[in-house]
Amino acid sequence: MSKKTSKSSPGSRVQGPESKTASQEDRGLATQDSGLRTDLNWPRDLRGRLSRLGKAGLEVTVELGRTRLPLEQVVNLEPGSLVELEKLSGQAVDVRVNGTLFGRGEIVVVGEQMAVRMTELLRPEEMK
Repeated sequence: MSKKTSKSSPGSRVQGPESKTASQEDRGLATQDSGLRTDLNWPRDLRGRLSRLGKAGLEVTVELGRTRLPLEQVVNLEPGSLVELEKLSGQAVDVRVNGTLFGRGEIVVVGEQMAVRMTELLRPEEMK
């Protein structure tokens, strides 16, 4: 029985499991038949992956409304000026996650803070 050996140069792909190094094993890396390394500690199922990412921070923005103003009006804004928005009072506000429209909701007051009660969650194909 002969032992397989492989030669590798810097930048070359690892060819198979027999060429796994001790340092790769220490880091929990394995090599697939395609030569690509995989992390044995990374869950294969979606639920496991989401639970690992569950504490990652996302920016959530609530957009009260928008408007367009001529430059002259913007320059003349001062404390006490009113800027009218295109949305009507009571109309749903947009909720964005990392800049992507995620859903809509209504503004409510909880104690002394404002909050959003989610009224609609968009399907992935509707998100923009």
